[in-house]
Amino acid sequence: ARPSRLGISRESASYQSADLGTQCPCGGSISENFGISNAQPRPTSMDTAHLLQSLFVAVGLAAATGFRIFIPALIAAIAARAGLLPLSEGFQWLASTPALVVLSLATLVELGAYAIPWLDHALDVLATPAAIVAGFLLSAAVLGELDPMLRWSLAVVVGGGGAALVQIPTTIARGVSTWTTGGVANPVVSTAEAVGSTGLSIASVLVPFFAVLLVVLLVAFVLIRNRDRSRAASALQIAR
Repeated sequence: ARPSRLGISRESASYQSADLGTQCPCGGSISENFGISNAQPRPTSMDTAHLLQSLFVAVGLAAATGFRIFIPALIAAIAARAGLLPLSEGFQWLASTPALVVLSLATLVELGAYAIPWLDHALDVLATPAAIVAGFLLSAAVLGELDPMLRWSLAVVVGGGGAALVQIPTTIARGVSTWTTGGVANPVVSTAEAVGSTGLSIASVLVPFFAVLLVVLLVAFVLIRNRDRSRAASALQIAR
């Protein structure tokens, strides 16, 4: 080989990546002594697409919890048992047989209690904090292998906030129905809420983006309706 001006051949001056692992006279490999690593960077535990999908699932299930507490948890447990919904670390028990049995019984009791006029409104008042907690825990269960701090923070905002955003308006609507119709129309409201919770939960598992779209439309409807009611009440006060 033709030497360079410094007397070093070009072949000896070119290093291959494999040479970094050779032994040097001082002991150990060159890569170890000089802090050089040929290892490829590890892939992240959850990429952006999976993160968005998990967020959509969490939003949909949390909103469904605002209608009914146990229906979304039961559907999530069935989906996890069938392999359709991955669960976060520490929440694998949700797909166990005892959890499915308990959630099924709790769902039946909840549906039966909401079919009784006056009792349903009392349950709504008590269910508001319970729905927020359930939405928080259910969101944490489906947010995947995120950093624990990030996962629990998102669960508070997405889960607790989403459940409250749906639960509070439904409680107000049930109270209005109770006082205006004497509770006669409450079974109709209860049936609509149960159907909405079931449909939204299933959509959250199978088509998360569509579920989030439904939640956005629902929130927009509630806001517009509350705005119209406020305007009507202001107009009535001015007329008086």
